[in-house]
Amino acid sequence: MSTPLMIEAQGLCKQFGSFLAVRNVTFSIPRADLPLMTDTIEGLCRELGLHWRVDDAAGKVSLIGAGMKSHPGVAARMFQTLAEHGINVRMIATSPIKVSCVIARERVPEAVQALHDAFEAELDLAQSGAAHA
Repeated sequence: MSTPLMIEAQGLCKQFGSFLAVRNVTFSIPRADLPLMTDTIEGLCRELGLHWRVDDAAGKVSLIGAGMKSHPGVAARMFQTLAEHGINVRMIATSPIKVSCVIARERVPEAVQALHDAFEAELDLAQSGAAHA
């Protein structure tokens, strides 16, 4: 099973007047893999005394490309574009060639179009500048 996005976070949770260290592991999987993941994780969590849940309202958008290494500001442009459209970013994961944002699933089509428009315009400018150089 592929997990294209995985984030681990550690924090404190106040319970019964004292603080407990907690650790959250969040990951994304293709929707088609949800039944297999559910069967696998339920048994494991029961064995280890852990809690888990599925967030059906989450979706993911990603920018991917080897050119991201040599073009600073791609992530900032992505976040700015999403913010301009009022799209809240719940989680961010990055690598040298990819930036992924977890957002509300119902906003994914709008986010994809907004990001396409923003980066297509930037690409057109870059290509026209190269043509005139």
